[in-house]
Amino acid sequence: MGTYFEIDGDPNQVAATGSVLRAMAESLRAKSQGVLGQINGIEGEQPWGADKYGQAFETTYRQVPEGGDTPFSDTVKDGLSQGGEQLQRASGGVVRAMNDYQGIEAENEAGIRRSYQV
Repeated sequence: MGTYFEIDGDPNQVAATGSVLRAMAESLRAKSQGVLGQINGIEGEQPWGADKYGQAFETTYRQVPEGGDTPFSDTVKDGLSQGGEQLQRASGGVVRAMNDYQGIEAENEAGIRRSYQV
């Protein structure tokens, strides 16, 4: 199959795997929101301090990587906030693909049976 997910099995098993992925996506979303809240709380406290070492840390922490447009710190937070949603979309795609596959298979089977009826 594709390169994002490699799932083998009959369509019912694959669709069931998609449903499991959906549940995992919800769990990931909830957990990542908790971690994101902790990061935001720590950032708000600025525990690195205001001395030259703290300022150097903050400069590095908020630095935009070469060729990028978003600071590393924001990229991590964006990944946390979007990971569950992306996994949920992918899991929905797996389920829809298997439903479509099964529908096409049923249509093909019916067409073949009609063509061989005398």
